[in-house]
Amino acid sequence: MEKSKDLWGELETNPQITNPYTILKAQAKYLGNKTKNVIEAYVEAMEGKKVMQRKKLLPDSKLNSLGKAELPKSYIFGCTFYIVAPFLNNFTSSLLSVYYNQDGFPCALEYKREVFEISDQEHFEKELLRIFSSGETQKLIQILIAQSS
Repeated sequence: MEKSKDLWGELETNPQITNPYTILKAQAKYLGNKTKNVIEAYVEAMEGKKVMQRKKLLPDSKLNSLGKAELPKSYIFGCTFYIVAPFLNNFTSSLLSVYYNQDGFPCALEYKREVFEISDQEHFEKELLRIFSSGETQKLIQILIAQSS
């Protein structure tokens, strides 16, 4: 019997891919830098089983009457963005979750128990700006900074 040979060809092992996960990872670094790591953030990738469980919690339609998207079955990846206060015994608050397929976009953004269909990277970044600069998010960060002093 012949020894098996490598059939993978040239395989890129450090790809430069932009998807919701990599964008959120970069935003987590920005938050830590802005607050001198008094407040940090991290992004946790969801395993396939957890994405499937989240899908079961939401109806299976495209857009509801309010224009909000429900999570379709085609999304196989997911991640959650957490805000952390290391000086408060690592107090952690989940801010948002994102579900996407191998192409990254379109994706579904879950924020405050509502799901929004996101068409592309520009739309995703616009929604992140809206969420990160919202009064509610800013207030949470200010409270955590004050409590951490």
